Amino acid sequence: MGAGAAFPPQWKLADTGYLMTTTYRADSDTTPPSPCTARLQISGDVVTTIVLDLEGQVAASGRLKTADAFGIVDQVETAPAHRSRGLGNVVMRSLAPHALRLGADTGVLVPTDDGHRLYRALGWTVRTLVGGHEQCCKQRALTTSASTEPFSS
Repeated sequence: MGAGAAFPPQWKLADTGYLMTTTYRADSDTTPPSPCTARLQISGDVVTTIVLDLEGQVAASGRLKTADAFGIVDQVETAPAHRSRGLGNVVMRSLAPHALRLGADTGVLVPTDDGHRLYRALGWTVRTLVGGHEQCCKQRALTTSASTEPFSS
């Protein structure tokens, strides 16, 4: 299955980033810190987690699309006023059980530089850098801690 078939048309890949993977586990606590609340939207095999603040505004969100055994995570965002409160962690943990339910045991994402630090802290592994050749070479020189070992089966 090609990447184009795996993503809805409105999903866009970043120009450059890190290809990261993880093995999904059903984590136990997906409750956001008070006073935030979380809700889930499911449309076919796309799952969206939305964390709302006390006023009902979106504090954080993210979505998951499955493709065979892969759960592809996209557009995980935390509003600037709500950063460093663990909401991105809540979003990621809440998507994992749905990936497993849909038959995806391997998580895949291509985060930004800022996001890549969150995902590493959550146990995701950098597999390679992606993007234009020139930019990847510059990123590789700056990212000496990135693991570039091939996928294991």
